[in-house]
Amino acid sequence: MSVQSVQSPRIARSQRPSAGRAAALGVACAVSLFAVAACGGGSSHSEPAAAGKPAAAEPEQNTAGQAVIAKADWIQAMRTALPAAFCPTEGYFRACFAVSGQECVDNVLNATLSCMSEIEAQLPAELVQPADGAAWGEKLGACVGTVYETILKAKMVQSPECDAALEKLGLK
Repeated sequence: MSVQSVQSPRIARSQRPSAGRAAALGVACAVSLFAVAACGGGSSHSEPAAAGKPAAAEPEQNTAGQAVIAKADWIQAMRTALPAAFCPTEGYFRACFAVSGQECVDNVLNATLSCMSEIEAQLPAELVQPADGAAWGEKLGACVGTVYETILKAKMVQSPECDAALEKLGLK
């Protein structure tokens, strides 16, 4: 299933569940983007080819000598990196939902685009790293995790693999 063929659902904030497990895991995924162990990953077992780690935009220095990344570069990095961070085979977002690797990637990408449209106008022109990247990554990750769980609620499964993913995260 291609990304173009997946409807990008808009879930009104009032229809989203309160910040729960998926939101907390989404935060962990977004904040530890390049160390996907928080999402259950860390190995190369992720199915989709598109789920490889992206090349991070090289931060520049602002006049105060702080590392900064342009808003557009941060947005592009998140669009590329979140599906990989959320979708390793043994992670919560795969093990606890009856979805293929590509379905996970497609749904995370659509949730990312939907959530990004909610926060994009609020983002500063430059994000001071690591503080701004982590803070905005938390907001985006929580939204993406919640939207993913809302969209795929009917595909949630209880299984030994899901239990293992939750245990690995200290949630069971």
